[in-house]
Amino acid sequence: MQDVLITGLRKKTPKKLAFVDQGKCFGRGCEFCIVVCPVKDCITLVPDPEPGAGATVCEVNIETCIGCTLCAQFCPPDYDAVHMFAYEEGVRLTQEMPRSYDYRSYNKRKGGALAS
Repeated sequence: MQDVLITGLRKKTPKKLAFVDQGKCFGRGCEFCIVVCPVKDCITLVPDPEPGAGATVCEVNIETCIGCTLCAQFCPPDYDAVHMFAYEEGVRLTQEMPRSYDYRSYNKRKGGALAS
């Protein structure tokens, strides 16, 4: 989106942090949040933590997130995977990421597509 991305340490602690619900993220193939993020390598693709998923999902680096909200604004509404939280809550959510994926209301195929 931008020719020059923000790099290096952020100057101040943001009021909000982005959090990706990896149970809803489709990762590779969508990547809107990565494209619109003004901070280099703030949002990256990582292996899906769901056992056997074989796909990738997005993850926010809370050390570099500036809380701009662009990722949450551009996440497709049918995925609704990126949300903004108060800084302390965002840190807590990142540290306590849920390890159960039973709440997913869909089946994800390898590569991130919906299973029919």
